Amino acid sequence: MAKDENKLGAAETSTGKRIEMTRGKAERSRVRIEMSAAAAFPTSHAKKKKSPYLMDRLLDPLEKKWGRYAPKHIMNYIIGAMLAVFVVNAVMVASKSIGVSLIGLMTFDRGAILSGQVWRVLSFVLVPETSSYIGFVLELYFSWLIAKELESEWGAFRFNAYYFTGVLGCIAAGFIAGWSTNIYLNLGLFFAYALFFPNTRFLVFFIIPVKAKWLALADGLFLLYTFITAGTAARIVIPLSLLNLFLFFGRDMLTMVKGLMKKRRR
Repeated sequence: MAKDENKLGAAETSTGKRIEMTRGKAERSRVRIEMSAAAAFPTSHAKKKKSPYLMDRLLDPLEKKWGRYAPKHIMNYIIGAMLAVFVVNAVMVASKSIGVSLIGLMTFDRGAILSGQVWRVLSFVLVPETSSYIGFVLELYFSWLIAKELESEWGAFRFNAYYFTGVLGCIAAGFIAGWSTNIYLNLGLFFAYALFFPNTRFLVFFIIPVKAKWLALADGLFLLYTFITAGTAARIVIPLSLLNLFLFFGRDMLTMVKGLMKKRRR
């Protein structure tokens, strides 16, 4: 009997431990669920920190109200239209009977716009940057890649806001300087990409791996050289075409410059 009682007591003790362990696991699971719910559905008493960036404070309320209506992958349509322009222009140039360049009819020309060719206000966005077939294919690929990654990082609403702010800057520059181009507009997309993904490697000449931040630095130095050595019109077009970059990343770029200056002083 004593042995049976001992066995029964041991069984009860073991069962009690298992019950306590089960309760402990259940309690920990409940805490995790409550923490997850609190993170997913914050209470109205929790105060959201205000972003230090001006564009964030301007876009946040607009995105909450209109963000769901923002068209997605808009750069895909722009790339498709650019491809169509490239093909049609090649056919028109090759045809002796036509003898007219489509691209020549699409570039931003203030005089032509004021004369009635109003489509030039926007059509310059679709003008290919090069006439080389290989260069054009690479241009389309990188435009697609960069736009895809930026939209994935930002969302459609903010990406569209960034891109079309640059378009407005280009249009303003065109009316002031007399001409404009989409080269600096597309370069602004790459600068934004390099700020988000500075360590992404690209194969220069299909051989040399170079990080995005160094390519962006080289482009920036070339732009600075162009700004200094070019005429007045280019000095207007370059900064206005990069208006979106300064509005969205001006604070970040100033912080980077200050950090580099501190390192040099040390």
